Amino acid sequence: MSLVTVSKKRNRVYYREFDHDEARRLRAEDPKRWSYRALAEHFDVSYTAVQRLFNAHAEERLNRHTLRWARRRRRPCLGGCGTLVWAHTKNRTGYCLRCIGAQFAAANVREAELRCTRCGEWKPDDQFYRRRSNHARRGRATHCKPCSAIDRREHRHRNIEQERRYEHDYYRNVRREKKIMATFIVLQPREGGYDTIGEVEASSADHAIEKIAREPGVYVATSKARFVEVPVAPETSLRVRRETS
Repeated sequence: MSLVTVSKKRNRVYYREFDHDEARRLRAEDPKRWSYRALAEHFDVSYTAVQRLFNAHAEERLNRHTLRWARRRRRPCLGGCGTLVWAHTKNRTGYCLRCIGAQFAAANVREAELRCTRCGEWKPDDQFYRRRSNHARRGRATHCKPCSAIDRREHRHRNIEQERRYEHDYYRNVRREKKIMATFIVLQPREGGYDTIGEVEASSADHAIEKIAREPGVYVATSKARFVEVPVAPETSLRVRRETS
């Protein structure tokens, strides 16, 4: 199933709402059954979307209408470059992205310095973290490194529970991906003691139990390096197991 359209003219890839190839196949098999309306209901798209696919005249008419609608609501960029942009409204500046970047660079960029938009100080480029998408600032962030640290600290305080969950999941996955393993002994509680299920190489106690457990139940896993078997008096078969600190 192909759900993308490649535009060679604009060098872009557009994601479609339904499979054109499948729609053409159904239409060719039974045109009476698979009408435009039936195809629209089958693929859960609008009637116009199907009409655009099979009727070239309708597609051309709709494209002309779209172009006229866009031209009526677009104006030349206020920066004077001539690019058509959406007219200046409450939520739109009336400038193209290139002119907005030029204005931003004029106020915050010098030949060898950048201005931090948080503290307002001018600093060398190496005092800002890299951000490739920020071309107006020579690929540097808008906040300097000390201000970025403050931003990060404030964000952590505002979202402490979310940050803790992220760190727990991140480091757990990193240990597994890098295969930082240790030997664990897995036990299962029974009446009067524990039964040894086996030993396994794992990144954590939970990971060891996941790897070795074959049936539901309660399991305990401990590192073999911290596990010691201590024999007692020879006249008894009792063995005491304890963890070393």
